[in-house]
Amino acid sequence: MSIAKKKVIILLGILITLCTLILLIVQPFSANYINERDFKKSIASLTSDTKEIDLDDLVPFEWDCAYAFSAYTSVESMEEVIGFKSNKLSMNPSEGMTHIMFVYDNEVVCNIGGYPGVYPGEVRFRFNFSGQCELKREDNPKFSVKNQNGIKNFKLKDYSHEEKKN
Repeated sequence: MSIAKKKVIILLGILITLCTLILLIVQPFSANYINERDFKKSIASLTSDTKEIDLDDLVPFEWDCAYAFSAYTSVESMEEVIGFKSNKLSMNPSEGMTHIMFVYDNEVVCNIGGYPGVYPGEVRFRFNFSGQCELKREDNPKFSVKNQNGIKNFKLKDYSHEEKKN
């Protein structure tokens, strides 16, 4: 075999290895990724006429509880609140970041953290909570919706479950 063919085979091997590592890290086919994408699509589909929505109507996957965490909440604190350990959690390191987590049957099924809407074409939304909040599906939480400067702002309406302050 010629030296050129060996180099091509080595380069293909490296390329395949890199692509595999990227797929393992990004996990574009994981349930969490798909649920996050579908949740954002659901938000994007709301018209400017939408003034109120049930969280259950907005969430296109199965869930038992939704949690919102303020900036700087540690992974350990999140695990304490949700009642189990998960490798799908990360701390929000800055003010103004949205961090919403959905849990179903003691598993994190959607974890959205960051500054939604900062990238071109991305859905722009914000959930307004004070401190840490736990929403139970059975309590049918409702949100008022305001569209401001292209950002969909969701504010929790009168909710019967106790909101937890940090």
